[in-house]
This record gives sequence, structure tokens and C-alpha cells, in this order.
Amino acid sequence: MMFIKEKYLLAAIGCGFCLYDIVSGETIIEREKAHYSRILHLCLVYDSMFLATSSEDGTIRLWGAKPQAGLPQEHSTEKPANQSTLEKLLGTSTIHPASMDTKHHPKEGPSLHLLGECVAHSGAVRMVLDFRDEGMVSCGVADGLVILWKDGLLQSARRNEWIREALQFPEGL
Repeated sequence: MMFIKEKYLLAAIGCGFCLYDIVSGETIIEREKAHYSRILHLCLVYDSMFLATSSEDGTIRLWGAKPQAGLPQEHSTEKPANQSTLEKLLGTSTIHPASMDTKHHPKEGPSLHLLGECVAHSGAVRMVLDFRDEGMVSCGVADGLVILWKDGLLQSARRNEWIREALQFPEGL
């Protein structure tokens, strides 16, 4: 369970999760079957652009705004710096849960989509921690492993820059 801007509550409930507006009492997002087993931990990662959920099923799932069609994968995560935490996560510019009529139009309104799954632990994943642009860290229960998950595109760009500099100034090698 976590609070966002002292107005929203993000909570794991069994195999799913919900995002509540505490002030209005409205459910903004409800995902009943986010994992095959109970969710043990959830947190926001990569500058609040993704929700990471870890579960007894041994996986970490990343949730976020639906990627925009036609954008290359490396550019689909760029968001304006002036957006709030929830706006970054949902990919929206404004959030008005009270104006959403979810009883008559359940498909409308903000939504979190499954964007990816991290599988490496042999059992339950106890916790996920955010390392901002560096990635995230997970801790397994049964295997006792601590795994650092990194952004492959960012790491590749850093390696390429290091190689470019080393080739330009070979005395630094």
C-alpha cells in the first residue's frame, strides 16, 4: 500500500491492485487479476512512469500508460517534467475521477496496461525498490537473490559513449 500526493491510495488486494481517490471515495483503477498469485509489494519506478508489482508467482510486472502507436520504444517513456506523479503513471494531463461515470462506461477513464514482465526469481518476489534512472532492485524469498534490473537502452547508450570517448582519447585506456 502506498499514498500518492496525500490524495490517492494505491493498494494490493489479493492478486490485483486498486487506485483510490481518498477525497472523493472513487475507485480510479481496479485490476482484479494482475498476477496469478497474491501481490506482495508494489512501488512506482523509473521516475513514477511505471508501477511495479511483485508477487508470489515469482514475477515482477510493470504497468503504465498504453504506449503511443508509432513512437519508437526508447522515446515512448519521455514525459514532460511538469507532470504530477499520477499523470506520469497514467499518461494523462489531468485526472478528474469524480467526472468519470464508471458504472455506465467502465472502459473509459484512466487505465494501467501491462507493459512488461521480469522473470528471474525461482519463487516469490518479496519486494521491488526503485533506483530511478538506474533501474530497480528485487529480492526473492525462496532463492534469496537480490537482482538489479537495468534499462538496457540506457546502459547501451552509456557503453557506446564510453567507447566513443576511449577511441577519441586512447591514452585514457
